[in-house]
Amino acid sequence: MSDEKKKISVLVPVSLLDKLKETSDLNITEATIKGLELVANNTKSDVNIIEEYHREINILKVENERLQEKIKIIDENQVKMEELQEKRVNDLKESVISLNEQIKIKDKIIEDLNKNLFAQANSLYNLTNTKLLPENTESKKPWWRFW
Repeated sequence: MSDEKKKISVLVPVSLLDKLKETSDLNITEATIKGLELVANNTKSDVNIIEEYHREINILKVENERLQEKIKIIDENQVKMEELQEKRVNDLKESVISLNEQIKIKDKIIEDLNKNLFAQANSLYNLTNTKLLPENTESKKPWWRFW
C-alpha cells in the first residue's frame, strides 16, 4: 500500500516553518509531501486554468465590445427620439396657435353676424310699427252698409 520512499534534504525558510508550526497540526514531512503532491497535481491544471481564464477573458472582451456598440446605438436612437419629440411638440404648438387664431376670426364673424341680425330685427320691428298705408280718415261704416 505504501509507495517506496526516498529521503530528500530541503532548505526551507525559517519563517515558513514557524508559520507551519503555528497554524497546522502537520509535521514537516507531511507538509512537504502535501506540498509536493499539490505541485505535481496542479501543474497541468494550473496551465489549463490559466488558458481557460484567457479564453473567458477574450470572450468577455468580445461581449463587452458588443454591448458597448449596443449602448452606442441605443444612445443614438434616444437622441433621435428626443429630436423627433421636440419637432412634434413644436408642430403641435404651431397647430394650437393656428387654431386659436381661427377661433378668434370665428368669434369676430359671429359677433358681426349677431350685430347684423340685431339690426335687421330692429328694422323689422320699426317697419311693423310704422304704418305703411295712410289711415282712412272717413268715418267708418258698419260692415252691413256697403254704399
